[in-house]
Amino acid sequence: MNTSPLAMVNLGCGSRFHRDWVNFDLTPAGDAVRRANFIDGIPLPDAAASCVYHSHVLEHLPLDVARRFLTECHRVLAPGGILRVVVPDLEQSARDYLDVLDRRRRRQGGSGSGSGGGGGGDGGDVSPVAHRWMMLEMFDQMVRNKPGGEWSQALAQGAGDDPFVRPRLGAFGVGLANALRGGSNGAAGRGTLKQRVFRRLLCVLPRRLGDTLAEVRYRRAGELHLWMYDELFLRDVLEQVGFTQVRRMTAQTSDIPDFARYGLDVEPDGTPWKGVSLYVEARKGARA
Repeated sequence: MNTSPLAMVNLGCGSRFHRDWVNFDLTPAGDAVRRANFIDGIPLPDAAASCVYHSHVLEHLPLDVARRFLTECHRVLAPGGILRVVVPDLEQSARDYLDVLDRRRRRQGGSGSGSGGGGGGDGGDVSPVAHRWMMLEMFDQMVRNKPGGEWSQALAQGAGDDPFVRPRLGAFGVGLANALRGGSNGAAGRGTLKQRVFRRLLCVLPRRLGDTLAEVRYRRAGELHLWMYDELFLRDVLEQVGFTQVRRMTAQTSDIPDFARYGLDVEPDGTPWKGVSLYVEARKGARA
């Protein structure tokens, strides 16, 4: 009989991990992170985990791949185990976009659409910066063709100082905004030796072929959003692959025992790590 303790699994952890968890990432950020391309399968046996967590991973997968990935999460969970998924909240962004649009239109003397307010403001004036930001929040990471896209450029130009934008950033976005404003992104702009060699190669190739290779390489790098989720659609997908008891959570709430102490979704001061996010948990049925 196997009496090994069940694992807590963090998939696509990046630099956000805890040593009490089994952490996986394609590019490990520390010795507590295992290298794995878990899109091809999570390298754990059946029913090995008490919980599986991934934050801002699912939206980077095409929908059919996302379903296979969630099926793998279901497989490695023990009966009764918990899956916690964090993704950008499409519904909240869409509601806030319409709210900002109506408020700008009213300020300019036009008539609003009557769509009602979202969660993004107090009904007062908003700036063109806020309007542009909502467009970027919904679309930039789906259509960008260079690292960081217009989103990072907007932060470098001070969008994070806008009173509407800053509360949406989360600790990660605020830190990035401060770094970009401080000019500390030079090393990231230079890239790794492999990336610099690739860019040199593009310079000597015919322009059209070079542009095509650069675009293919970028699109395969994993930065783009390839699908988006609202609460009901994510519930549908989770139930389709076998999960039950799908519930919306917050950055501060979870059914995973002592989840808050691991500091995965929230900073010590209570600030969410990522901005406008949807937090959902689901269970693997007792009879898997």
